[in-house]
Amino acid sequence: MTDQYDAKKETHPLNTIRNFCFNVSPASFGKYYSKLGCFCFEKQELNAGEKATYVMTFYLDPEMVNDPTTKNLEDVTMSYTFFSTDYYKQS
Repeated sequence: MTDQYDAKKETHPLNTIRNFCFNVSPASFGKYYSKLGCFCFEKQELNAGEKATYVMTFYLDPEMVNDPTTKNLEDVTMSYTFFSTDYYKQS
């Protein structure tokens, strides 16, 4: 399966390189979800006024329907936190 996310950086003057941190909920679903290709594997740069399309390819293990903690799930949330790589710079 493939998901696509569109982003646009408005007018902030600073160009920064950023990473994505991924989360899936409920946690019991996570072991059946495998990212095969993801924009979150690499740093991304989005400059003021630019648009980007981010693509993620994933696999859902069919065994999830046999697990009592996931077989009746109706909602799953996948979220990304987009943060500056400046966070990792040491003073």
